Amino acid sequence: MTPQDQGSKNQELEPISQAIIEARTILTSVDPNSPQSELTPIADIVGDATVVGLGEHSHGTNEVFQYRYRLFRYLVTEHDFRVFALETEFSGAVVLDEYVTGGDGTAHDVIAHDGVHAIYQCEPMVELIEWIRSFNEGRDADDQVRVHGIDLNFSTPTRIVSFLERVDLNALDEIADPLERIAENAISIDLEANLDEIATGYSEIADQLLDRFEQNRSEYIQASSEREFELAKRDLEVVAKSGEHWSMVSEQESAVALRSEVMAENVRWAFEYESSNRVVVWAHNNHVNRGPFADGSFGDGPSMGEHLARAEELEYVNIASSVGEESFLSFSMEEGSFEAFDRPDAPAGSLADVLSEVDDGPFFVDLETLRDDERAEQWLQEDAERLVMGARVDDEDEMMGVLNTNPAEEFDGLFFIPEGTPVPTLDD
Repeated sequence: MTPQDQGSKNQELEPISQAIIEARTILTSVDPNSPQSELTPIADIVGDATVVGLGEHSHGTNEVFQYRYRLFRYLVTEHDFRVFALETEFSGAVVLDEYVTGGDGTAHDVIAHDGVHAIYQCEPMVELIEWIRSFNEGRDADDQVRVHGIDLNFSTPTRIVSFLERVDLNALDEIADPLERIAENAISIDLEANLDEIATGYSEIADQLLDRFEQNRSEYIQASSEREFELAKRDLEVVAKSGEHWSMVSEQESAVALRSEVMAENVRWAFEYESSNRVVVWAHNNHVNRGPFADGSFGDGPSMGEHLARAEELEYVNIASSVGEESFLSFSMEEGSFEAFDRPDAPAGSLADVLSEVDDGPFFVDLETLRDDERAEQWLQEDAERLVMGARVDDEDEMMGVLNTNPAEEFDGLFFIPEGTPVPTLDD
């Protein structure tokens, strides 16, 4: 860009930048140990929200993990949020919840569990899970942070297996064959699995057990507890939905719509199930946003966040992330492993590009304030494209998605980070 072009760009962006400056809060760092007092302005956005969605534009940017960890700690310690709802398998999250409430093992071990999405098997998640366990120590059960997965199942439904081991060994024997098929074809991040076998296995388990759970409710509760029964029953319902989902993956729009619906149902279920009435949801920007998933790239079906925003019993607020320049970790289909990728430059005038011109440090933007500022109105409606990266890179030339959305309509707030680095894995 020539000096003349840069000068023209700066002049054009000046009123937009000024509007952003007036809607932002400067932060010293994304470090979770930074002063909590810096986050006080966010309280105005959170308000009386019962569910707060914390988004990530990439699953593999370290500083995004850090900002969300920092904000999560703030919401727990200052605003009494007590449910952590994570974009991972509903069944697989049992190992996380058991650990943070005093279970055996190490944080490293439970994060590495097959039921935890590969994208979250990293060091920042170990730190977060360790912090939750430390926070919970010495607290009454109804004042502890509980962890729930909100996604469909991809592997063996371990919670159902462990529950049946206690209450109904005959039922466990009857589902041995579908359990074996699921174990042999567990879905990994490269999706190289026999999805028909997975779908059939889940569906057979649900068909054999759903009525049995209802018929034996009293006996099952007597052999365990009502809380354990309701958790296993919900897991079984998710197993049924998982079978339906994996049978229709070739019908992409329908599969994406069902996944969004189930994720929202699981958040609503956790909200009712736990004694706390405040939930933090941790998922991709494309899940927590209002409106369709990924700006309608996979059909017009509502995103998880849109479902939550429509739920009458909830008050939903969401906060996105954006990064100026970055390298990030993603699964390389070519290499068959997680690799670091350098993201292409953000398009001129896009959300990341314009925010990069405002300040060289991390800051939080109140999008509710910005959305009402006429200086930014046209830019938000026409040019403020947001960038997205997924869990996998199939083609390096297409690693970055650009969505032509209005971020101030999709989100209530946004964390901007000038520079991002790849998230450290468990092996680093």
